[in-house]
Amino acid sequence: MQVCIRAENARDHQAIGAVIAQAFGQKTEAELVKQFRNKAAFIPDLSLVAVSAGRIVGHLLLYPVELVGTSH
Repeated sequence: MQVCIRAENARDHQAIGAVIAQAFGQKTEAELVKQFRNKAAFIPDLSLVAVSAGRIVGHLLLYPVELVGTSH
């Protein structure tokens, strides 16, 4: 099986949601990805899809976070 990794685009959103829902057995995580897309910190080039035979078979979203804590 040959797989191509590329940045997602708007046409991929429905298929991404389906892959995520299937992977987790519910739609909660897919809804979370939708919410991340609407945030200012979202970086489109860090939302990647794996495509095989013209179908999206995987998704990876890297999202910036700020770690806050006390130093020791």
